[in-house]
Amino acid sequence: MIRFVCTAAAVALATFGSVRTAVAEPENVQDLMAQMRSNVIMALATKDVDQLEEWAKTYRTTRSRAADGYWHLHYFHRTLAELPVSKDRTDTIQSWEELVKLWKLAHPESPTPNIVLASRYFAEAWAARGSGYAHKVFDDVWKVYRDNLEKARLVLLEAKPGAGADFDPEWYARMAQIGLSLGDRRSRFMAVVEEGLKREPTYYKLYNVAFIYLLPKWHGSAEDAEAWARTAAERTRETEGNSMYARIYANHLREADARETLDMFAIDWPRMKIGIDDLMKRDVEPEMALRLLRLSCAAKDAEQVTAIWKRLGAEITAYRHAPIDVSQTCGWKSTASAPPPLQPEPKTDADARIPPTPSAHFMMWRPGPGQYVSN
Repeated sequence: MIRFVCTAAAVALATFGSVRTAVAEPENVQDLMAQMRSNVIMALATKDVDQLEEWAKTYRTTRSRAADGYWHLHYFHRTLAELPVSKDRTDTIQSWEELVKLWKLAHPESPTPNIVLASRYFAEAWAARGSGYAHKVFDDVWKVYRDNLEKARLVLLEAKPGAGADFDPEWYARMAQIGLSLGDRRSRFMAVVEEGLKREPTYYKLYNVAFIYLLPKWHGSAEDAEAWARTAAERTRETEGNSMYARIYANHLREADARETLDMFAIDWPRMKIGIDDLMKRDVEPEMALRLLRLSCAAKDAEQVTAIWKRLGAEITAYRHAPIDVSQTCGWKSTASAPPPLQPEPKTDADARIPPTPSAHFMMWRPGPGQYVSN
């Protein structure tokens, strides 16, 4: 298992307030998030902006990564985006504005408080719009949606990263999400993405947001999105192997069907197999492993399904708290032990690369400014 743990970041993760207590980093990302959530809740409850900034700066400057390869900074921002401020757990944009004001007064050079506030405006926009079809959203709701997204963009522009080494790559990721949601022209959107990746090529979220932008239901095509996945894998090969290719599709499968994904994209399956193997060398979360298992099932790759199950089957079963029923695509009902291998179908020349045959659902549904873009 490859570990991306920086001692300073592990220490900072376990501290709050004026107390400094060093503990070992949790073995998996789920426990890491739980620990981070607990500590951040305590800091928010007391409006301890000094502690919040200490964490943020440590994660920014050390560039430390969790066991799954994502930056600790990514999980820090994700935690802040998902938590309320007040002790009674009511969450209003005013309370976040007050917190960020205190944070900026105490640390005027920090880029993080503006990013945090922009994330809250972003959340407000999508809370108003909802995740339904665009034609069902009323005009007054569209106004609230767009107003909040424009507020988020302006707040970010107030803290645009300078040329120094201490910058926060989440700025670029959040700005890209705003551009995606507002329907920015591709040239404008990709300029943000490319600038961010030039400065920090290992911040995974930027690759995922760009892939979403290039999907047919957003602002691109299946060919555009697949080309980006290959480009991302090539750019990160030196440090990530081919894992970025598999990681991007695993992220896409959070809201997509495995079979429809194979129908839509001209997936390079040999590259995908190598990517999955490279990804499994890290601490793959059970949810991501389950998505890749379903994709391999849909591809009828018995060898890959068995490899994933032998490596992560017990974790997947524990994560779901029940046996996984994959009989419709794999032909068995899984248990805690490795399943019997499938009989692979005879290979033909056409199997070497799955042709793109977009489904009507994906090609015809275009949700206007967009569907919710998750962290």
